[in-house]
Amino acid sequence: VWINKKKIIISFLAGTLALTVFLFNFAPKELIAPEDRGAFFVIIKAPQGSGFNFTKSKAEDIEKLLLPEVGKGEYRKLIMRVPGFGRASKSYNSFIIIALLDDWKNRDESAVKIMRKAIGKIVTVPQALAFPISPQSIRVSSYNKPVQMVLLGNSYDQLEKWQKSIIMELRKNKNLAAIESDYSKNKPEIKLII
Repeated sequence: VWINKKKIIISFLAGTLALTVFLFNFAPKELIAPEDRGAFFVIIKAPQGSGFNFTKSKAEDIEKLLLPEVGKGEYRKLIMRVPGFGRASKSYNSFIIIALLDDWKNRDESAVKIMRKAIGKIVTVPQALAFPISPQSIRVSSYNKPVQMVLLGNSYDQLEKWQKSIIMELRKNKNLAAIESDYSKNKPEIKLII
């Protein structure tokens, strides 16, 4: 019986397809809504081969930038550990900052905005590469980066210049988050005192 009603079937399928396209374009695409957990982490890496004292000095430089904000309505407490946790604790070129924020009712900005302001300060410290992490209630992998690029050059100095200028341009775009580079200088430093 339905075989004889081709116009109705084709109209129904075309309408269903059009409705699907319409709903796809206007429906929210994210599965997990942004969430303010009242804390964020910053994992910082110094150049590969850095010793404990060098890494500790970078940690103290960053601490001097963030510590004045504690108790002023955004930060409740800063916790810093040199070297970092887990596998990073075996290497002296990384450390972690845990920023505990004031209650939501006591602050005007979200954890993400406060984290972005903190990163703006942290990136001014030379030879320290920072990765901010805003914890979510549902654990998702942050290793799947939707956009990646590879730079090629004639020297490491040239690559470093290009990397810095590209990252500065990318950070101007508010739609991009977690912009990072895996480039690190492999110049171990040995201090020998006899």
